[in-house]
Amino acid sequence: VLGNEHTATATSYNNIGIVYGKKGDCESALDYYNKSLQIRLKVLGNEHTDTAKSYHNIGLVYQREGDYESALDYHNQSLEIKLKVLGNEHTATATSYNNIGIVYGKKGDCESALDYYNKSLQIRLKVLGNEHTDTAKSYHNIGLVYQREGDYESAL
Repeated sequence: VLGNEHTATATSYNNIGIVYGKKGDCESALDYYNKSLQIRLKVLGNEHTDTAKSYHNIGLVYQREGDYESALDYHNQSLEIKLKVLGNEHTATATSYNNIGIVYGKKGDCESALDYYNKSLQIRLKVLGNEHTDTAKSYHNIGLVYQREGDYESAL
């Protein structure tokens, strides 16, 4: 009824991608996330939070598969939209910074990982406060990087 160029269709494709991702079928998840992305780009454009979500989800699949360059590409596209639409003081922006930090950490680039984790932490402190679980996750991720580097004093 709604057709292949409707945001509800894009949301359905996205939701199917989520299910395939939870099942561990990355290939099918990517297929549905990409279908969702193409509709969102056509209907909503490249400056909409739903488009950013599509980039985010595709980045997570590539991250899970160990394709870190593709993961960074998609996470950065998501971040770019979030910065433009939501600004630098939004929890969704903090999540993008955190995801990019995770990928750099998996690549062994501790300096870049710390940079992105700290950007995420600063937003979370400002928006959510020091006692929120997401803020704690940022501290945890920063601590893990310092631990990996053998800087146990900073890890504490």
